[in-house]
Amino acid sequence: MTPAILEDKMKEFLEDLLKDTTLKNQNGDYVPINVFLGDIPPKNIMSDIFPYVFLKTLGGEDEIEKSTTELKIVIGTTSTSGKNDSMEDKLLENQTAHRDLLHMIQKIRSKILKVRVIGGFPFQFPFKYKFLEEDINPLFIAVLNVNFGMVQPEFEMNY
Repeated sequence: MTPAILEDKMKEFLEDLLKDTTLKNQNGDYVPINVFLGDIPPKNIMSDIFPYVFLKTLGGEDEIEKSTTELKIVIGTTSTSGKNDSMEDKLLENQTAHRDLLHMIQKIRSKILKVRVIGGFPFQFPFKYKFLEEDINPLFIAVLNVNFGMVQPEFEMNY
């Protein structure tokens, strides 16, 4: 049971959870949510992959009694407001994209807190999430940090 296996299991979990969910892409079409492993792509290509969920292992920690691995889950939604839209239309589209992000967080959060074990990896509190503070409108992004327990190697006394 390694961090790479945890990433694979979490990807499967999220793909299954989100398989019937569609959100608007930059063109205003409803599309399935992309789930990726690895890093967030550069900003110049980010809008081409919205809506998305990225997974990445941030690190881990070993203590005497337990080991944990921290996963970063990045969720991205987008507004389809255009240059020629009225201010009212832009505000409505931005509110919709922000609320889509809130719904995605709640959907993921609720399921993880309900099942508590994903692919054999037990969830460890706390469950944290936050929104990006920089304004990159029309893109809306949140980051979830989730910890899971890892199996510790058995201690061997060889000396």
